[in-house]
Amino acid sequence: MNAAIPLMDKLLEKGVLFLLFFTPLVFGTVQKWSVSMMEIISFLLLALLLIKMLVTGYHPAKGAMTRRTSIILMTLCLLFAAFATLQLLPLPANLLGPASPEALRIHTTLGNAAADAWQTISINPYATRQDLLLLLSYAAVFTIIANHYRTQAQVRTVVTAILSMGVLLVIIAVLQKTFWNGRIFWFYPVDENLASGAGIWGPYINRNHFAGYLEIAIPLALGMLLYLATTSRTLPGATLGARAMRFLSSPTLGSQASYFLLVLAMTAALFATLSRGGIIACTVSFCCFVWLTRSRRSLRRRSLLLVAVALALTVVVVFASWDSLEDRFELLDTDHVSRLDAWRDSLGILRDYPLTGSGLGTFEAAFRRYQTKNTNGIFDHTHNDYLELLTDTGPVGFALVALALALFFTTLYRRWRRRRSMYAKCLGAGGLSSCCAMAIHSFTDFNLHIPANALLFTVVAALTYAVLFNVSDHHGADLALANTFLAPVPVTTVRRLLPVTLLLLLTPLTCMAMTGLMAERHYAAVDRILDNKQTGELDLTPLLPETAPRYVEALQEAMKAQRLEPSRALYSWTAAEIATRMGLWASAMELLKEPLPAGVPSREQAFTMARSQLQLAISADPTNPDFHLALAGLYENRYGDPVAAQNELRRAVESFPNNAAIRLAVARHQLAADRKGDALEQLRLLAKLDDSYQLPESSRKAGTLETQPGWYRNMLYRSNLYAALDMAWRITRDPQVVKGLIPEHSEAKIVLQAFLDAKWLE
Repeated sequence: MNAAIPLMDKLLEKGVLFLLFFTPLVFGTVQKWSVSMMEIISFLLLALLLIKMLVTGYHPAKGAMTRRTSIILMTLCLLFAAFATLQLLPLPANLLGPASPEALRIHTTLGNAAADAWQTISINPYATRQDLLLLLSYAAVFTIIANHYRTQAQVRTVVTAILSMGVLLVIIAVLQKTFWNGRIFWFYPVDENLASGAGIWGPYINRNHFAGYLEIAIPLALGMLLYLATTSRTLPGATLGARAMRFLSSPTLGSQASYFLLVLAMTAALFATLSRGGIIACTVSFCCFVWLTRSRRSLRRRSLLLVAVALALTVVVVFASWDSLEDRFELLDTDHVSRLDAWRDSLGILRDYPLTGSGLGTFEAAFRRYQTKNTNGIFDHTHNDYLELLTDTGPVGFALVALALALFFTTLYRRWRRRRSMYAKCLGAGGLSSCCAMAIHSFTDFNLHIPANALLFTVVAALTYAVLFNVSDHHGADLALANTFLAPVPVTTVRRLLPVTLLLLLTPLTCMAMTGLMAERHYAAVDRILDNKQTGELDLTPLLPETAPRYVEALQEAMKAQRLEPSRALYSWTAAEIATRMGLWASAMELLKEPLPAGVPSREQAFTMARSQLQLAISADPTNPDFHLALAGLYENRYGDPVAAQNELRRAVESFPNNAAIRLAVARHQLAADRKGDALEQLRLLAKLDDSYQLPESSRKAGTLETQPGWYRNMLYRSNLYAALDMAWRITRDPQVVKGLIPEHSEAKIVLQAFLDAKWLE
């Protein structure tokens, strides 16, 4: 068994390094398959650490955190995990009502649940479960580093990996920007707006998240630079020439130059992203690093180095990109409005879910009903990690997290103040400054909801803990610390209890992550099967007798994914879309009196399957208006049930009440059912809500409104208001009715004039 311990150590350390390289390269780990992979590896690595503890026993580091502080932190974390788990547990109505009356109303009115059915506090249990799994995977990685990493060599390996990854990302970002073809890594298609967008973004889809990675890595490089500089001592009273010669002959000069170039390259890349939040966070973290090092007498003498670094960065980076930065920050007066509006609207969630929140990870599902500005867009996050935590978990969850973080970082800072090791002081200052950068950026973005950045933040926080509490002040003690697990020691029953319990808990967690990975594999097969290979894009294969078996296969794959993860609405929605398409095709084949290919469901079978899958999707995600609109179409056009259709249309509007596109879709449903009065009413409401034709305030707005260039007129023609005017004209053929829809807004009158000109009306 002794021979297996070094192998376990190697697997643990290589596993952590793999996660650090894997997560940023796969687009920040924002896709389901990569998230599941990260979770599986994290849980398996933690299981390996627990097995090692069972074999050798647990030896706390000599300078480990006090037992009282550890117990308090662990209690707070366990309480938060229990609270998030409570959000997933079905509760009877007499318990759910007092805890979260709005959640009960959502499940019963929008989710079509029975009044006496047991429901969850979370309005989207799948999203809550996924976020909880993510948090537990971060906790697993933190536990591994905080307990296993005890030597300078181990810490330096991880720091080197982080900085190497940062440089690699910078190289990729520069090459990608230079040879941009509209695809990440030149093969993965993304939004075409990135092709003409400013800044660089590397493997990340969003430049702000690329900046988030760099702002964490830069202070670590500063810490290593300062540590190496402190080993270059000069003779007291020596002349300037002697000092210069001694500095140039220093054996660490090459390493110092390397770390300086690392800081310079990553800082330049961060500024090149033009991420205002990232630039501000980086600046604050640098100030934090200077303040920390100036507060220690032993580091204060090296403040001249920090000043030199700051001047070099200012001259080389800031001045070199001054014009772009100036233009970017000039937009602050207009661009910040959407985030302020989102923050203000988010308070509506807190008002309706005052105790327990809407559910961990459910911001997107909850926010639709409170969104009053920029309603043509979807906010998947609130661009403020603190506010999103508050809306998702309420004051209870927010208080638990805030107390845990405050206690943890306060303990780290106090420990840093007491450490005498130069390595611990320099790396500790770098780690604390890295965490400060993310804390600042989280006020204006959602980097902690990007798994690659959240994992990096976790690793840096854990490394800072390991440097301050685990690593010995004496380098010679590293070997002894590294070998403490090599000799088995007697392990008491009590000491075995915790690892065994955690191992038992890891089993279902790993299974859930693996189930998610398998479900995503089946879901990805749907696109692969239905992709039209004759085109260069991801186009849908036409449904013909010869291609019908492919649709059957794709439907089976979607159903397999749905059975593996029935709580994920996307899988049910995909199966419903395929079944609906097949039902429409079967109807056309019946009209033509053509036989259906073998194995293809009939019209009734396809529509029945589509309806059942849509009902499952609505139960899983009640606030998604698209699901209600699709089900309303089935009830109206395929089942002849106008009452059920009207109910679903009402739910669609209630799911996203201020969205003009939803109102337009509902109006089209009403018009198709010959309910012209209801359609006109929806168009009137749409005209009051739509802002898709409005330009943001800028110095160029007045000139655009006056000259009305071609791109501006095209924007008017594509607006929801223009579509509403066109539909009202088709219904009434009355110019006065059309004009009566226009709200009192100067730009709305421009839309009206464009419509009248297009129809040759006055």
